[in-house]
Amino acid sequence: MIYRTVARFWHRGQNTRQSEMSCTHPLRPPFRLLASRTVSGFTLIEMMVVVVLVGVLATLATYGVLRYVRTSKASEAYAMIIDIKGAEEAVRDETFKYIGLSNFDGDDSWHPINPEHPTGPGNFKMSWSVHTGRAAGYFQRLGVISNGPVYFQYSVVQGNAGDPYPQLPCANQLNLTGNASAPFYIAAARGDLNGDGAYSYVIGHSLGSDLYSEREGE
Repeated sequence: MIYRTVARFWHRGQNTRQSEMSCTHPLRPPFRLLASRTVSGFTLIEMMVVVVLVGVLATLATYGVLRYVRTSKASEAYAMIIDIKGAEEAVRDETFKYIGLSNFDGDDSWHPINPEHPTGPGNFKMSWSVHTGRAAGYFQRLGVISNGPVYFQYSVVQGNAGDPYPQLPCANQLNLTGNASAPFYIAAARGDLNGDGAYSYVIGHSLGSDLYSEREGE
């Protein structure tokens, strides 16, 4: 009886040991499952590339916004030049001639003049009501006014038939060379919206309805 009991426990222990050995392959230890796991993430180089790309996109967006703001400010010059053209034509209908300066020479031939910055416009506004310089009286006679401060300065030059066309303040002379065959005027706006000292221009004249711009938004 005792022998049978001992034999039964011995066989049971043998079966248990064999089942444990069959579950563990000698070439695949239990820790192999842990070793096969991979950890995903970003490397330092990838993070640096992302930071650089974000910086470039932010710079381009900032430049685009500033460019848009300056371009929207330049719309002031177009509106004023159109007003000047209309006022000049109204004067000619009554007097059969245009009014204005004889040339664009000198800072006092532009209106308005900022007493704090008498040498020219910049990235600041100027009061239209400050009547100093040679051009101020002509704009009063034309009846051209602004409802508020302006970024651009304005000037208008006139001439009669046979007079030579004046030297324009911008680089492009618009093919206005030689002597005029009829009375004329040339209205100009100059600004420096980015404050770099290089002026942008908007030009209108009696010889056509188109407006010419140079370095727009700068």
